[in-house]
Amino acid sequence: MFTTLLLTLGAMVVVLSVLGIAGYLGYAAGEVDHQNRVATALYDELQNQYDLAVQDITANRVQLAEKRLQYIHGVDANYPGLAQLLAQTVPTAEFSPTPSPTPMPTPTPLAEGVTAEELFAQLQQSAEQTNWDNVLELAGVLRLSHPDFSPEQVDGIVFRALRNRGVARIDAGQLEVGILDLKNAERLAPLDIDAVQRYNWARMYLFGRDFENFNWPLSIENYSTLYSVAPNFLDVAERLWQAYAKFGSALAGGGDVCGASTQFANALAIRSDVELDGKRVEMESQCLLGTPTPEGALPSAEGTPPSGENTPDPNLTPLPAP
Repeated sequence: MFTTLLLTLGAMVVVLSVLGIAGYLGYAAGEVDHQNRVATALYDELQNQYDLAVQDITANRVQLAEKRLQYIHGVDANYPGLAQLLAQTVPTAEFSPTPSPTPMPTPTPLAEGVTAEELFAQLQQSAEQTNWDNVLELAGVLRLSHPDFSPEQVDGIVFRALRNRGVARIDAGQLEVGILDLKNAERLAPLDIDAVQRYNWARMYLFGRDFENFNWPLSIENYSTLYSVAPNFLDVAERLWQAYAKFGSALAGGGDVCGASTQFANALAIRSDVELDGKRVEMESQCLLGTPTPEGALPSAEGTPPSGENTPDPNLTPLPAP
C-alpha cells in the first residue's frame, strides 16, 4: 500500500510538472509573439522615418533628414540603406561605417527664410485642425531651425499631438504604434487617466491576442479583464467569446466534459449561439452522468438505492458500535 501511495504521488508530481511546463511554454510563446508584434511596429516606424528622410533630402531639408537618420541609427545602425543616406547628409564619419574621402557638401539651412514665429503659427494652426502628423513634422523643423524658440510651448504642443494621435491610433486598432506614441508622450509629461486607460486596454488586448492557441487560460484572463472594464473596446467581446468556445472544445477533446461545459456557458453569457448551446447541453449531460455518487449520498427520489447495495430492513435493530 505504501508503494502504491508513492507511485500515485509520483504520478501527480509528473502531471503537475508537465502542466507547469506547458503553461510556461505557452506564456513564453505568447510573450515572444508579443515582442515580435512590437518589433514589427518599431520597424514600420523606422521605415516611415527613412522614407521621410528621402523626401527631406529631395526637398533640400538636409538637417531634418539628418535628424531622422540619426534616430534610425540609434535604433538599428545596420538598417538597409542607412549608410548611403548618412553619407549624403552628415559631413563626418561619426555615423557612417565607411567614411568618404571626399568632403561632404555643407547642409542647406533648414526652413531658410522662414522665421520661428511663422513656423510656430503653422504649428498652432495644425494643432487647432487636429492634424497631429503635421504638428509633429513642423515641430521637428522648428526645433532644428530654431532650437531656442519657446521650447516649453513647443514641447506642450508635441505632447498633445503624441497623446491624441496615440489614443486615436489605439481606438482605430493600430495598437502597437499607438502605444509607442503614448510612451513618447509620457517622456514629456504625465498622461491623463483616459490615455492611461487606452494604454492599458491596448496591452491587455495584445496579450490576450498573443496567447491565443498557446495558452487559452491566459488569453481568457486578459480578455475577460478587459471586457469587464471596456466591453466595447474593439472586438474584445467576440475574441473573448471565441476564446471560451475554443478552450471548451479543447477541454472536450481531452475528455474534460465538465470543464468544457463551463467554458461553453461562459461564452453563451456573452452572446447566444444555438450550436454552442447544444454542445453545452451535451457536455453538461455527460458531466452529470460521469460524476460518481459521493460516499454517503442519499438514494434517488424514486427510492432506488445505488447499484450493488442492499436495501436495509427497517425491522432490524442495528448492532451497537464496538
